[in-house]
Amino acid sequence: MSTLILRSRLVIPISRPPIDNGVVVIEGSRITAVGSSVALPPGDGATVRDLGESILLPGLINCHCHFDYTDMAGLLPSQKPFTDWIRAMIALKANWNESQFASSWARGARMLEGSGTTSVVNIESLPQLLPDAWKATPLRLWSCLELINIHSTLPPEKVISTAISQLPDDHQDPTKRWGLSPHAPYSTTEALRQLTLQRAEKGQHLITTHVAESDEEFDLYENASGALFDWLHPHSRPACCGTHSPVGMLDETGYLTSRLLVAHCNRLATGDEDRLSRAGCSVVHCPRSHAYFDHHPFPWQRLDKAGVNLTLGTDSLASTSPEGNRPPRLDLFAEMAQLAGQKNAPEPKEILRWATLNGAKAIHQTGRLGELREGALADLIAVPYSGPATQADDYLVHFQDTVTFSMINGKTLTPPRSRAASLAPSQNLESNGEEPSSQDRVISQETRVRREGPA
Repeated sequence: MSTLILRSRLVIPISRPPIDNGVVVIEGSRITAVGSSVALPPGDGATVRDLGESILLPGLINCHCHFDYTDMAGLLPSQKPFTDWIRAMIALKANWNESQFASSWARGARMLEGSGTTSVVNIESLPQLLPDAWKATPLRLWSCLELINIHSTLPPEKVISTAISQLPDDHQDPTKRWGLSPHAPYSTTEALRQLTLQRAEKGQHLITTHVAESDEEFDLYENASGALFDWLHPHSRPACCGTHSPVGMLDETGYLTSRLLVAHCNRLATGDEDRLSRAGCSVVHCPRSHAYFDHHPFPWQRLDKAGVNLTLGTDSLASTSPEGNRPPRLDLFAEMAQLAGQKNAPEPKEILRWATLNGAKAIHQTGRLGELREGALADLIAVPYSGPATQADDYLVHFQDTVTFSMINGKTLTPPRSRAASLAPSQNLESNGEEPSSQDRVISQETRVRREGPA
C-alpha cells in the first residue's frame, strides 16, 4: 500500500493544538501519523503533496440537511406563524416531480462537496432517489429515511418497511449508510417512533427527528394551543397535548436515546436540557434557518452546561435567506459565521468542535471522523491561510473563500468544487494512484515524521 504525505503551513487536528508546518501521513483510507514537518530525505516510496500556505483540518460534518429542497431557495419567503410555512412547503412539494427533486438533491450535494463538508446526515423524503444519488456523490452520507404517518392508513411496520425497501440492495460503498427519520413528534405516532427505535437499536442505525423547532410546536404540546394545534385535525392531534414540552413528551415515552440526533431544539422547558443529557442525545443547531424564522435565541448555553453534545447543520435552502445579492448555498462555513456573529456566541474554537469532533460523536464516529489523528479516516480539507496559529480558529469560522483541497476516505476530490457549486459531474481520483504534481515529490517511506499518539 502506497503512502501519501500532505504538508501544510498549519495543521489543525481539532483534538490537539495546531501544528506549524505540519504533515498528515495517509495510507489507503486511513491517517497513520500527524506531526511536525521535518527534513525528509529523497528516495522511493511515498508521494508528498505540499499544500503550501494553508490550513489542513478535518472535513466538516453537517448533521442536518435536506438536499432535495436545494432548488426551492427563494421560493418560500419567511412566513409567520411557522405553520404557514409548513402549508406553503407542502403545496410546493406537491407541484414538483421526481426529476425536479433528483436535480435538486444532486445540486445540494455538489454545493457541500465544494464548501468543506465531507460527512452529511441527509433527510430523504424520496428514498427512491438513493440508488442513483449515492453513485453521484463522493460525500460520506447517512441517508435518514423520512417517516410521516399521521394521515396514513398503513400500519407503522409497513411505513418503515416501505421506506427501507427503496434503498439500494447491492451497494458496497463504505461511505454510504442509512438511518431513519420520523419527521417530528406531531407528524408521527408513538407506535411508529417506538418501532423506529427498535429497528435502529437492532441494526445500529442513526435516528434523527425535528424536535421543538418552533413556538407553535412547543405550544401544541405544553399548552394545547397555538397555530399548529389549530391546524392539526382533532383526530391527528397528539393525545398528550397540554401535558409536556416536546422534549418532555419524548422522554416520557422512552424515545430519547444516544442513537437520536435531535434537530433544532430551539425552545426548552425547565429541565429539558437535563433530559437530553441523561439520554445521551445530540442536538443539531442550524443557525441560518434559525435566523430565517427569527426564532428566540438558541439556548446553547443551557444545553452545553448540561453536557449535551452540540453540532451544526445547514438545514435546507427552502429556509435560508439570500446573502446580499447572492443566492443562498449549502455551506457549513456560512453556518459557523452566522453562529459566531450572534450575541453571546460560543468561542470560535468551540464552534469548530461543533462542526467536527461533536459531529463525529453525534453520528457515532468518534476517533474515526472529525479530527486528525492516527487511525482516523482520511477525510480532510484545506483552506488558504498564511497567518499565525493563534488567529486560525477565528479565521476559519468566518471563512468565505475557496476550499483548495478536499479528500474523502483517502480519495482526493479533483478539482475541489467551487463554492458556486459547479454543475460539472463529480470526479474522484484515488489519491494513492495520482501522478505527482509540480508540488509533489517522492520520498522514502523511512520518513522522519514525529508520530503523535491519540489525544
